[in-house]
Amino acid sequence: MDELEITEKKVWEEINNKTSSHISERWLGDAYSTNLSKDLRTLISGRLGQQGELGWPIIKKLIHNYGHQEELLMAAGLCYQKEARDYLISLFRSQEKPNIAIVKALNCWGASLTIKDLKKIVQDKSTEMRLAGINLISFKSHLLNELEILELVEDLIYDFREEIVINVIRLLQRRDEELIVNCLTKATNNKNYRIFKTAIIALGAIGTKYSSLQLSNIEQGLTSNVHKEFIRKQLSHQYRKSCDLN
Repeated sequence: MDELEITEKKVWEEINNKTSSHISERWLGDAYSTNLSKDLRTLISGRLGQQGELGWPIIKKLIHNYGHQEELLMAAGLCYQKEARDYLISLFRSQEKPNIAIVKALNCWGASLTIKDLKKIVQDKSTEMRLAGINLISFKSHLLNELEILELVEDLIYDFREEIVINVIRLLQRRDEELIVNCLTKATNNKNYRIFKTAIIALGAIGTKYSSLQLSNIEQGLTSNVHKEFIRKQLSHQYRKSCDLN
């Protein structure tokens, strides 16, 4: 067994022999090394992130010493400190092409990003990046009007990847503006039945007179009895819900 294996074994044993509350942020910082396995580096970084304001100075020092390691960026996001947030946003904006590790580290700070920032993320072609962008927009959506949110995600309704389209639909169904309903109505034209079904459910969940009208219009234009019956069920649910409220 070489020296690196011995060192790694000792670190694992030390972590396993202590509860999280008994492992100091300083010890974790000293234990971290890029020579360790990815799993162990991720564990150490996660524990540092959980230390919050005590962990951030150590994380910042490790980033300075070792660079923008994925697990250290994750720890910066996990510690939930404003200085860490500002650091990650500044780092994100300094790069021409978005870095998925930074974007994921910003996970719950979507509200702090600008529309320009979010557009930069969702315009990236990768599935992982677009899904991360949709997640960030979900934290910002309450601050956006319908035009702003559609500016970010309307084009994604036509993405060829089912997962992306369904996540956009689920984001939009939290709104009830007519422009949002129109966008969801367009999604029902997708030949993918799961996307069609998700969009119909979204329109039913919105539950406005306008969304009900759109459901009726969609039904009239269909030839598939299966699709028609599914829409009728949604309209029936809406009707019963309306009766219950009255």
